[in-house]
Amino acid sequence: MFKNRDMSVLDWFVFSIIMVIPIINIIFFIILLVSPDTSPSLKNFLIYTLIMTVIVVGLWILILGAVIATFNA
Repeated sequence: MFKNRDMSVLDWFVFSIIMVIPIINIIFFIILLVSPDTSPSLKNFLIYTLIMTVIVVGLWILILGAVIATFNA
């Protein structure tokens, strides 16, 4: 379904539904990211999602650390 071709609306819909299911979404994400047959547009979206997740988690850790530091001071 997510092979080297343009993705249809149905493909994006199925992808969105799969990404909502806990644990399955992580496994599916990794499989699609490392698969050489994944659609280029989907692979770019997965890379973007991974980068944004790392940035958001990093910012969350920094903000949480600052809040905890102010309460401990």
